[in-house]
Amino acid sequence: MLFSALNKVREKVTDTRTAFASDDEKPFLDHLEDLRTMLMRIVITLLVAMLGCFIFHKQLLEITYKPAKAAGLIEGEPFALPEAIAQPEWSKAEKIAEAAALVDPAYRNHFLDAVTGEKPELRALVEAYAIFTAASSVDPGEPRQKFVSETVNSREEISKFVNILLTDNPNADPKGTRSKIKLIALRPSEGFMISLKISLFAGIALSFPFLLFFIAEFVLPGLHKKEKKLLAPALAVGFGLFAVGAIFCYTVVAPRALEFFQSYSENLNLENTWTIGEYVSFVTLLVLLFGLCFELPVVVLALVKLELLSFKQMNGSRSYAIVAIYFIAALITPTVDLITLNLLAIPMLLLYEISIWLAYFLEKSDRKKEEAERAERLRKYASGETATGASAALFSEAPEEHEEDHEQYHDEEEDFGNDEYHDSEGRWIGPPSDDEGEDNFDDDDDEPGDDVPFYDEDGSRDPDSGNKTES
Repeated sequence: MLFSALNKVREKVTDTRTAFASDDEKPFLDHLEDLRTMLMRIVITLLVAMLGCFIFHKQLLEITYKPAKAAGLIEGEPFALPEAIAQPEWSKAEKIAEAAALVDPAYRNHFLDAVTGEKPELRALVEAYAIFTAASSVDPGEPRQKFVSETVNSREEISKFVNILLTDNPNADPKGTRSKIKLIALRPSEGFMISLKISLFAGIALSFPFLLFFIAEFVLPGLHKKEKKLLAPALAVGFGLFAVGAIFCYTVVAPRALEFFQSYSENLNLENTWTIGEYVSFVTLLVLLFGLCFELPVVVLALVKLELLSFKQMNGSRSYAIVAIYFIAALITPTVDLITLNLLAIPMLLLYEISIWLAYFLEKSDRKKEEAERAERLRKYASGETATGASAALFSEAPEEHEEDHEQYHDEEEDFGNDEYHDSEGRWIGPPSDDEGEDNFDDDDDEPGDDVPFYDEDGSRDPDSGNKTES
């Protein structure tokens, strides 16, 4: 179904761009081959972009956290274990510290002595974990430093671990006590799959101009040379609109939507524990959909150029377009509040209105160009230029693929001007005189020239002459 639609548009463009062409319609299998080539280029481009973005998957994951942080749902930075502390030792110290917090303070030291035994470094790490977790909730700067110095009490081993942890994680929230939501992974492969998904979406965004180019190369095979020069600026505008829509969603819409869902769940006394997969899918899909919606002017102008839409049609169906835009915005936006709905619908309405006026100026420009070309042809004909000169003017901007028709046109001209109505240079000289060519026109017994229209000296036909009958 999609291929049929693309094929129809392709044939429409080819018909409108090849007014002088006489080639047969392109076979269906050739269209399939072109489609296969286009899809292969798109897949290869996406794979290369995805692999390149996968190198920076940690940074990309941090970028997806920005909307939640802007909404105040995530406080602090993710915890990163310093290289000086081994992961197994840290995990063991974390479990011991959490268990010690449940023991009565009077027996806590006895518990730690029994658990850590003759491992003073593990004991220091357990106490450092407890101090670091508490210090993370204290405001950075002088208050935190004062709290750490009073709690450590000059114990060098504990002070060393605490300073390392705070230096590498100055704004970390290791226990998530300052965040309103908690992101978790429920499957063993979820972390890896999320990295792939983020890399794919980033690859789509980065390779978007190339994807547009491949699609345009398939759908628009009949572009003139001048129009091909405009293809790069058109792709740049399309990518710019996509970027504007994506940034607008990333900075304005996504934080508001996340805040809406968090507050709604909180009002129902539900704990906001979200899976990392659902969160990343929500943010990335929302950003991509907004970027695509902002491509409306490019799509509309392409349909106008293909003569599938016109200024008159768009201007007359404005009320229907408003309803359609709000319907699409309601499907795309994840929330039910009117503010988020209008954050997408109003920009789309403005873009649609801009598209209407762009279509008006585009059609006006095309009409002026056609009138200028028609006036130029009439001027050349009236000035008495040769037929060869007129044909050269007609074909001066013909595409290279029409060279065969151009040559055929000139072949048919060779005998033009070698008759009794034109001189040797192709200029009109009128019909022959009665004594030279009366028998050339009259096959009956009527008077010579009775059924022949007469012409003035300038070559124009006299409407009162010809087809006269005797009274």
